[in-house]
Amino acid sequence: GVLMSGRITKPPAAIRILLVDDSPHMLRTLTSFFSTAGCDVRVALSAEYAEVHMSAPEKIDAIICDGLGSDWQRVAYVAEEADTPILIYSGAARVISEAEHCGLPALLKASPGEHEALLAFVRDAVGGHR
Repeated sequence: GVLMSGRITKPPAAIRILLVDDSPHMLRTLTSFFSTAGCDVRVALSAEYAEVHMSAPEKIDAIICDGLGSDWQRVAYVAEEADTPILIYSGAARVISEAEHCGLPALLKASPGEHEALLAFVRDAVGGHR
């Protein structure tokens, strides 16, 4: 901590995010980006692993989830139960439109400025939730 006026203040906790994608390469790329941005990153290769992370005692602040075929809906359900903001991040236009139809924020992979857009989502979601 930092000593200010005789009190030790704790730095704000890092934003804890869960990245869910069945591509190890995509997980590595996103983990590197979000870690550099100061986030505490957890990863899951499937909806099942995402559910394990969501049941852990440490609260996840936000989730970025690939389409996972159609398994993104399982992750979205768990996120809703836990009141955790989620963004669906997929290369499939069909998944993006399904997510938007469900009222969820969604971003098509390979969009210009996508990493910055993902980080903005995480910061906005957490700002409204903390």
